[in-house]
This record gives sequence, structure tokens and C-alpha cells, in this order.
Amino acid sequence: MVNNKFDHPELDTEAPGLLRFLQTVGSVLLVFLTIAGRISLFTISAISHCFGPPIYFRIIGRMMA
Repeated sequence: MVNNKFDHPELDTEAPGLLRFLQTVGSVLLVFLTIAGRISLFTISAISHCFGPPIYFRIIGRMMA
């Protein structure tokens, strides 16, 4: 029995055209989503720090007294 790539398709390293295209699109999409997620987490953190100043309860208490 002769082993060739048709006996074991999982050993075939070269994907057909459509599958190769989908692999490329998928990898680019995953990289894009990773970068977009990091940017959105940074943006949320930056905005929350802008609108959430430190609160000093001692100073607020003095102002109310």
C-alpha cells in the first residue's frame, strides 16, 4: 500500500482555494477584533478616569459642616 496525500487528507498541508481564502479572511478578522477590543477597553478606561475624579470625603464633610 502506497501512502500519498489522498489516503490521509488531514496530512495535506495545502488547502483548496476556497478554504485558503476563508483561513486568510478569518485570521485577518481575528486580528482586527483583537485590536478593536484592546482599543475599546482603553477608551472605556480613559473615559471612566476622566469622569470619575477622586472623591475626598473629608473635604466634602468640611464643606457640608
